[in-house]
Amino acid sequence: MKDSSFSLESLYQHHGEKIFNLCYRMTGNYHDAQDITQEVFIKVSRKIHTFREDSTISTWLYSIGVRSCIDHFRMKKSFTNLITRLWDDSFNKRNQPDPETRFIHKSLGMEILNRLSPRERAILLLKNYLGFNYDEIGKMMDTTSNSVGVELNRIRKKILKFKNNEGDERNELQNIS
Repeated sequence: MKDSSFSLESLYQHHGEKIFNLCYRMTGNYHDAQDITQEVFIKVSRKIHTFREDSTISTWLYSIGVRSCIDHFRMKKSFTNLITRLWDDSFNKRNQPDPETRFIHKSLGMEILNRLSPRERAILLLKNYLGFNYDEIGKMMDTTSNSVGVELNRIRKKILKFKNNEGDERNELQNIS
């Protein structure tokens, strides 16, 4: 890093809340988000000298935050809060369906996201939930924007395939009863 104007304190003051919000959205748990945010800034204090300035400091911080959340998920292997939250937010933006339909959609969403790898979940979350563009996601995930587009396309196909298979299974069950 050429510029020594990035003190840990100023980075935390300017970006701490944003990193916490990212961690909270990814984990759905306030206390986990606090812990991960702390871990992020500990990592930053150890690695600030490696910042190359080929991206913005906030993109670099978000990439550390995303990777820390993925590491957290790998350790806990629990995406229930995230999945529930994604589906709840999705339904809150639309008309509220009846409770049975909502339960089916939430269950299906949980099944779908549980079948995705942590990397796929992170990319999907960064794009669809947090609104980052391909370039930003590429920098955070150490890949190119083209690769992000390809991965998102594969993820969407995977999700559609699962949804279609799930729908066929439900139709067969209805025909049996």
